[in-house]
Amino acid sequence: MRPQPVETLAASVNRPEGVAAILRRRARGAILTGASLLQRSSSGPFVRCLGGHYVFDDQRHDFERLIVRLRNLGEFITTGDLLDIMQGQAPLDGRYFHLSFDDGLASIWRNGVPILAEHEVPATLFINSAVVSSDAACIREPWERATNYGQSLSVMSWDQLRAAQSAGVEVGAHTRSHTRLSELSSDQERLQSEIAGCKRDIEDALGTPCRAFAWPYGTLRDIDGKAILAIRNAGYEAAFSLVRAPIEPGHTSTFVIPRHHFEPQWPWRHVKFFARGGMERPLDSNRYSLLMNKELICTDEGR
Repeated sequence: MRPQPVETLAASVNRPEGVAAILRRRARGAILTGASLLQRSSSGPFVRCLGGHYVFDDQRHDFERLIVRLRNLGEFITTGDLLDIMQGQAPLDGRYFHLSFDDGLASIWRNGVPILAEHEVPATLFINSAVVSSDAACIREPWERATNYGQSLSVMSWDQLRAAQSAGVEVGAHTRSHTRLSELSSDQERLQSEIAGCKRDIEDALGTPCRAFAWPYGTLRDIDGKAILAIRNAGYEAAFSLVRAPIEPGHTSTFVIPRHHFEPQWPWRHVKFFARGGMERPLDSNRYSLLMNKELICTDEGR
């Protein structure tokens, strides 16, 4: 077996360079720091989803430190527990986090899963099934362009995903090839392949139900009503965004679940700010209505 190449943060993540980009990063950091200092601590109950992408080989310490600190703010729960709370089948009587990672990178297996298992933290991995199944250039190259990492990164194998499941990690779908679903409205065959096909790939390979889906890129502009309907019809029970919005049990759709993005290198004060609900805004009502209205007239959301 060939040795696994070392994947570091500096080599793996593209950061815009130049004076303007540096100034924008510094300004954003200053704004977040100021907002975190002004944020009031809340002792009330909440349920909040947190989503990342990687734990590179030089980030183990940073990631474990974040997990320990987040556990001091709330309890980590499974997707099933999250849905029970959102649908009113379990009370919102504490402070809860749901943790997930997109893209299925092997760095999560090497560096994240052992830490999650040690601290008994459940998590969900949203994977691109075609990339797991094949490293052919016709599959791999479009995925690399779409994910835009700084170097060619390894993804988890089916054997590693099975082992991750044994360690308490759930495997969910992220489309077969990391495509933007809002661009497939006129191509129903490909839409079905990316959504229902990903579910079939995962269930056939792992022998367990695939319940949850996260759409690539994560904003409301990256999905539409036809895709939401296809997700429901494929048999998924939940779909996750990367929109910073509150989760309101009984009202928030289980097919447009907000998630707060974070990564291990982020300063703790910034992660804590988002974990406490910083910058949460109600979902854009016009776009949300378009997503959930005509195609989903028979929806049973808010049960």
